[in-house]
Amino acid sequence: KQVSYGNMSARHEGNVFWMTGRGVDKAKLDVIGKDILLVTEFKPDEQEIHISVPSGFEDSRGSIDTSIHAVIYREFPEIGAMIHIHWFVDGIVYTDEHYPCGTIELCNSTLEGLRQTDNPVRTILGLANHGIIVTGADLEDCWTQIEAKLPALEPAGS
Repeated sequence: KQVSYGNMSARHEGNVFWMTGRGVDKAKLDVIGKDILLVTEFKPDEQEIHISVPSGFEDSRGSIDTSIHAVIYREFPEIGAMIHIHWFVDGIVYTDEHYPCGTIELCNSTLEGLRQTDNPVRTILGLANHGIIVTGADLEDCWTQIEAKLPALEPAGS
């Protein structure tokens, strides 16, 4: 079965990061430029996200949540990776309000939520009616945090 919900990213350098593309099978990430994209710039005022893709992949699309990852990397330079999944976890900090995906309001709410956690650089933050975002040193660190909470995970919408 294809796993296309959620997304993952890992910092490349500075505010440039690798991120899973929109609608790709997260269990089968093979092709750079289709499955994994290089996000080179985010301009919130212009509502622009710049993605570098090789020739022949011009139809590749970034995740609607790319803006969230971009503002988090900009705000917290110590974060090396993030995972966003549509699950809920009890006993963690959640944002107060649900905002539509891809909006600046969701980005700002997520940043505020991270600031309320004990350690924004390595945490699991709940996004109101949208799941969780996990921050860490690298993707392995993010998965370690998720695995520690597995008994407490509930599918989004349950």
